[in-house]
Amino acid sequence: NFVSPYYMAHELKPILQKSGGRVVAVGSIAHNYSHTNADDVDFSSKRASSKVYGNSKRYLMFALYGLFKGENGLAVTHPGITFTNITAHYPDWLFWIIKNPMKLIFMPPKRAALSIIRGMLDDVPAGSWIGPSFFDIWGLPSIKKLRTISYEEQALIRDAATKIYTCIQRS
Repeated sequence: NFVSPYYMAHELKPILQKSGGRVVAVGSIAHNYSHTNADDVDFSSKRASSKVYGNSKRYLMFALYGLFKGENGLAVTHPGITFTNITAHYPDWLFWIIKNPMKLIFMPPKRAALSIIRGMLDDVPAGSWIGPSFFDIWGLPSIKKLRTISYEEQALIRDAATKIYTCIQRS
């Protein structure tokens, strides 16, 4: 969720700039529930998969903001809370109980995909993202400013991403 998309965006950036293309990154509100730790860039100290997921999205989103700082060519989007089969690994009895209520609460995938489509078409200011309009979980997509991270943490993520990219380039 972080290293490969960041590496690909870094490699494709010159081509995208020449052609007027853009990177559309899929973020997640899960980034709100994670915190950057310079001593744990690979998230190996995390036990909960939700924390690892949130950290990977946090790193991806803010590393890309650093990569495209002051330039066009990046749209960060998020689909909101969407019903998928992510819970299908739960025991059958539990999945059966939660499946239908989840369909009522979560947006259908087609509606959630609207944020990504809008990211392909609209310019998104730096430090903003496109996602559901109501509490970042439901509704038609709108552009909102992100206020979930300090400048110091953004710099930490940008520096970590640069180091990882450099290590991959050398190998």
